[in-house]
Amino acid sequence: MPLDVLSSNLDDVRRYGLTRLDLSTRAVARVDTSEFLRHFDGPDSLLPQMLHGVAAGRWALHAFYPANDQVIADIGIVIPASIARDAKFRLLLNGQTELDRIEHRDRVFSYSHWFMPAGHVRGFRSVFAPNALGDWARLSIVFDEPYSGLNRHFRDVWNYAHSGMLGGLPDVARIHRVASPNANQPSFLNGGKTAFENLCGIAKEFGVEVRNGAKSVLDWGVGCGRLVRHFNKETDARVTGIDIDSDNVAWCNANLRGTFHTVGLHPPTELPDAAFDLIYACSVLSHLTEPDADAWLAEIARVLAPGGLALLSFHGTSNSISYLSRRPSELRRVLAGGFFDKDVSNDLKGFIPSDEYYRQSFSTDIWWRRTFEKHFEMAAVEVSVLSGFQHIAVLRKK
Repeated sequence: MPLDVLSSNLDDVRRYGLTRLDLSTRAVARVDTSEFLRHFDGPDSLLPQMLHGVAAGRWALHAFYPANDQVIADIGIVIPASIARDAKFRLLLNGQTELDRIEHRDRVFSYSHWFMPAGHVRGFRSVFAPNALGDWARLSIVFDEPYSGLNRHFRDVWNYAHSGMLGGLPDVARIHRVASPNANQPSFLNGGKTAFENLCGIAKEFGVEVRNGAKSVLDWGVGCGRLVRHFNKETDARVTGIDIDSDNVAWCNANLRGTFHTVGLHPPTELPDAAFDLIYACSVLSHLTEPDADAWLAEIARVLAPGGLALLSFHGTSNSISYLSRRPSELRRVLAGGFFDKDVSNDLKGFIPSDEYYRQSFSTDIWWRRTFEKHFEMAAVEVSVLSGFQHIAVLRKK
């Protein structure tokens, strides 16, 4: 029985238990559900915290393609448990609404959100007229009343519109190191554009105009320039990038406008004090241990200019629940205020001096807020910004 079905039938599991049928021998065996029920049923159940800890804004564009003189978009979305599962929303492509929609349960989000009530994990295939396309396809989810307040959380996603836009990208091996083994050149381009636009929007809300204002920008964890290429094309900012992966840093210096440095696994760096109007980091803190995160935040605070802004992504409560939903003992410790960094990531193996340094790291929003406030004035947390998962901390110099 799939977990999302199991979680919707806890009364029956408690009353009747579960059995397993071996299709080859037709033998029936009883399944021990005591551990499952201990964590997900009864007075000490994790489910209420899990249901209400998933933030608004979680959605993804799975596929986007032309077909039979139409444009097709395959979407997955998680509807927060706090609102009606049949909340009405529209998908827009460059401002034009869909011609048709076919709905289903989204398989991608169903795996990580098995605990959500029926109807709160949805997928749909939307059909658009081909004349809605430009160089970029900008897809927007717009909720109708009474849930229009959600619209600022379900941030836009961009998708390239033609193959001529794929020139000059890094090779796939480099992309895998910074954007997961499932990434490719189109997803690298789209993810960079989406992150760039959303960071620009957040920065503008807090008084920093990226396209015409921020003159000195630091990309902490530059990788092979997923966002820098968009800064180069759409701003006149002086971009500096730092990373622990010297091979990717060399690629940036050879292929992008800016200054790029390899830094050690631990600060300090040689960057000057108070040098940057804008500092951003996409999926850096999500890979550091607790002491390393604290040390690097002190360094970033040092190089941020007065009046500047730091926009740093992190795995907060919502992502902790998704990632650890099948590991209830560890999830329980995180929700109680702990920090999870036990899973070593091999994405940078062979490219940095330590095979143990790069982790998968999670904690609650409260834990992160307390940590950020040791080093910065905290202006806000913008939820589900990076790839629809990671939150962005909006930080100012103390």
